[in-house]
Amino acid sequence: MVNDADRRTARRHHRRVTIAVTVGLLTMVGAGIFVSVHGYKSTVSGAKDREFNAYTAPPRVTINNAAIDVTADVRSVSPADQTAQVRLRFYPSGRYADRSQSYLVKPVTVSVIGTVADRTEVGGGSPSTYSFAAGQVVPAIDTTVDLVETDAQAYPYDTYGMYLILSVANPDGTNVPSLLAVRNTAEGWTLDSTAQSPKEIPPHTFGYQLEMHRIASTQVYSLFIMALMWALAVAGVFMALTLIRNTDHKIEAGPLTYLAALLFAFPLIRTLLPGDPALGILADFAAYFWVEVVVGMTLFALLVTWIIRERREIAGESDPDPEPAGTAFSDSE
Repeated sequence: MVNDADRRTARRHHRRVTIAVTVGLLTMVGAGIFVSVHGYKSTVSGAKDREFNAYTAPPRVTINNAAIDVTADVRSVSPADQTAQVRLRFYPSGRYADRSQSYLVKPVTVSVIGTVADRTEVGGGSPSTYSFAAGQVVPAIDTTVDLVETDAQAYPYDTYGMYLILSVANPDGTNVPSLLAVRNTAEGWTLDSTAQSPKEIPPHTFGYQLEMHRIASTQVYSLFIMALMWALAVAGVFMALTLIRNTDHKIEAGPLTYLAALLFAFPLIRTLLPGDPALGILADFAAYFWVEVVVGMTLFALLVTWIIRERREIAGESDPDPEPAGTAFSDSE
């Protein structure tokens, strides 16, 4: 016989366990959020803080700092168009700038090789050339650069190459030694770079071979989406196997609705992948295509089982009870 004191003790113990579990869960969730946010901020900061510099020949120190400084900001990457948006800013210095270093005192011509901004046909490969007169404040230039050596199908580990090669020249065609600084301001991307040697690029030019790939947070989130789809699909398979093996259990509408809803939910879940990549990427072959097949076959098997059991139940209810043996001739006897 349980008395009131035992009940109160049990309730207090239950409350303590509930509070401890709640606090533990909240602590875990808070720690996970902190780690995620801190990791995201560190990843984004590290991706954007990197800067790469390249010099033309001869070195600037031999010509009394007479040069044009160029800053290239990679602003966005478009895998669908196979292009990247780059903003170029020019800063004259030394003999090419006024005392305040605000504008040019000598005319220069800047050529950007490998862009599509000034082409009549994309892929022509001709440089985009910009001429700046003396006394002019050099404006920023937005240019579109082709992506090369792409690996778009490897999402979320896809990479995209890009050549950013420039030439700064005087009106007579002689080279103006300059510095190029490349910075990454594209959201969701990180930048690696290799300076191009004079043997690898046209004469009197300088620049980089760049490689863009997605930041770690995008890759981790994409893997989570794939794992989520597999978890939902596997749960549906185990649920269906339990119902199919238990021949005495009637299949209700709930499991059928769950599996049918998954078939339409997976395409929506896939759109949550950062960047909304095109169909046929690595993530599709690792998760999306397969979970659709698995859930579709599971739903079909469960529907067939439901139909068979319903037919048997209907047939069992419609059969009349057989007459007892010997009753057919009782009257004549």
